[in-house]
Amino acid sequence: MFDDAWFPALPAPADPRLRLFLLPFAGGGAGIYATWPQALPADVHVIPVQLPGRERRLRDRPYSAMAPLVRDLFGAMAPALDRPWAVFGHSMGAAIAYELARAGAAAGQPPAHLFVSARRAPGLPPPHPPMFALPEDRLVAETERLYGPLPDVLKRHPGILRTFLPTMRADYQLLDTWVAPTDQVLSCPVTVYGGEDDGAVPPSSLAPWEAVTRGPTRVVVMPGGHFTYVRDAHDARDDVAAVLAGAGDARS
Repeated sequence: MFDDAWFPALPAPADPRLRLFLLPFAGGGAGIYATWPQALPADVHVIPVQLPGRERRLRDRPYSAMAPLVRDLFGAMAPALDRPWAVFGHSMGAAIAYELARAGAAAGQPPAHLFVSARRAPGLPPPHPPMFALPEDRLVAETERLYGPLPDVLKRHPGILRTFLPTMRADYQLLDTWVAPTDQVLSCPVTVYGGEDDGAVPPSSLAPWEAVTRGPTRVVVMPGGHFTYVRDAHDARDDVAAVLAGAGDARS
């Protein structure tokens, strides 16, 4: 039923109430959500998205523009939209999640809930000039300045870093060339997460997400920086689980 290139084969409920798609940050893969299926309600089908250019799709060319990525990914999602669906994205993933929500609304299949994390609201200025064309050393330095240290394994093994950088550069190009739409097309609830110490996405940049939907918007500021509450702790995961556990039957 599902395209196993985009969606890793994971156990799924026999009769899911809702499907939850998970989008990674720039350079990240589906593996960052390894703990989510066990932590979410048993009747929620958790589907991490494996973007090309990372993990088991390392040899696949990464997307460097938003429109073709959303077109192809939403097409791959189509067989799964026989049930209500929600989407969570962190940082770059939040931008993709927002565009997927818009695509769903335009197709008459709007999401039941949009969760966005560590992403400034559409319409706000970006936190930095375009980065995707920077030389490798400056690209790494700017990434660490804005978002914190890269994983130690990349620093200890330059060969791995060189393999990783083209995907990170493509991800930055996707974001640097994306013009975030600001027209109000959504009606679903939106939950917005941010870190209280995130210098690139300060808490003040989160509340304006309310402009993208006619539904309710909830902003949750969590301890730590840009990645703390998703990569290093389970704060966002546990809040999503609580929201979906209390959402009732999305089919009613």
